[in-house]
Amino acid sequence: MVRLLIILCLLAGCSSAPFAQGDEHFRLGEYPQAISAWSAARNVSDDPVQVEERIAKARFMALVVRCREEVRTWRTDNAQVLLRALSEKYSDHPLVEDLHSRTARKIAAEFFKEGTDRLEADAPQLAIEYFVKALAWVEYHPGAAAGLAKASAQVLHREALGEELHFEGLGELRLGNNVRAKAAFAHATAILGDESRSAILLAELSEDIGREKIRTGKIWMERGLFGPAWVVLREGFRMIPEDEEIQALLSWLAGELHAQREIQVADM
Repeated sequence: MVRLLIILCLLAGCSSAPFAQGDEHFRLGEYPQAISAWSAARNVSDDPVQVEERIAKARFMALVVRCREEVRTWRTDNAQVLLRALSEKYSDHPLVEDLHSRTARKIAAEFFKEGTDRLEADAPQLAIEYFVKALAWVEYHPGAAAGLAKASAQVLHREALGEELHFEGLGELRLGNNVRAKAAFAHATAILGDESRSAILLAELSEDIGREKIRTGKIWMERGLFGPAWVVLREGFRMIPEDEEIQALLSWLAGELHAQREIQVADM
């Protein structure tokens, strides 16, 4: 009987040792070690349900700690993956809710920085996009709200300036000042974008000026004045660089001018 009691005591001690080790690791925040210790108690415990509950709790805390570290080090994509895993079972847990809040603030901070950088780089339209994204993650973000207001004001100011330049170009066009009109439309297009009416008029005007340069260049070529022809055709090329006719003319002129230089050198 005494021997049986001793054996039972030894068995109880063996089963409680892993529990105690697991409890200590858990208390110290050493969750992987706690999982290992409690896993070792599975085969000797008389309460397997309790063991599994403790292991599940340690695994949960291990994920929480890892997610916090991902957020702290700005690896928000990884944090979101871990949060999805945690939310499957623990969506209402205070620690998970806190992680959602931390992650949202971190992501909003990233978008806020991008927006601020774009604003400083004089790209208010892009800045608006980033500030809106920041506010989508954190609704009450004072910095993003202020940045959005500032960027929006800049866009409105730029649009007003673009419209003013557009009408200036129209005025020059009516007066027959095509070069000045083109310059005004070019500045307006830089502000209003490639889909604006200014961009369309700029393209049409560039085409007209380029065609006029081609006609002038051909006249010089017919007279054997290849130098002036080269200059005026290069000006036309800047207007319509994709035009095949002007490319061919410049190619022929380049060969002719090179040949003339060779002849001059030979004569010397």
